[in-house]
Amino acid sequence: RRQYPRTGCCTLNLKPRYNKELDMSKPEPPLPLSWTPELVQKFWDMFALSPLTFMSFGKQISRNLLNIIQRYLPENACILDFGGGDGDIAEVLLQAGYEVAIYENSSERSNNALSKLHSYKNFLGYIHSSNTHKNKFDVILCFEVLEHILEQDIPQAMNNIIHLLKRDGTLLGTIPSNKNCWSDNVFA
Repeated sequence: RRQYPRTGCCTLNLKPRYNKELDMSKPEPPLPLSWTPELVQKFWDMFALSPLTFMSFGKQISRNLLNIIQRYLPENACILDFGGGDGDIAEVLLQAGYEVAIYENSSERSNNALSKLHSYKNFLGYIHSSNTHKNKFDVILCFEVLEHILEQDIPQAMNNIIHLLKRDGTLLGTIPSNKNCWSDNVFA
């Protein structure tokens, strides 16, 4: 043991011991990650509790996105933000006077959205399931959401969207692309 007088810090001089069980010279290859609905929800719940939320798509683009999509939104539209995350896009729509509800699978992200949006009179609340929700929406937004749905869950998610959309309703969505998202002629 050696002590450094100026800092008061100590170091221990320990010789490493060889442990055959911890031999890292030939590490095992990593196992592939198998996503399950529970693991996806845990991921997004932890994301909601992290500082990474400032990088979310909704937070980064919500104001510009409204300028791009507003021409496709009927006046006084009733809108569902499907996969609404922390409610950033919904908040911009509420401020523009639209009636908005959110569907979000992550309970933590739903909590973030509800705490942000509960005071808006035109906020319709949180949709838990398409089976329990009787009203239909003029517009459903799916911005940067569909690519996060597990492949085996896509048919059910699309059925939920269809069930919640009015017969003559509009579905607007995006998926990641290398296109210029600020262009007026980019559609996904």
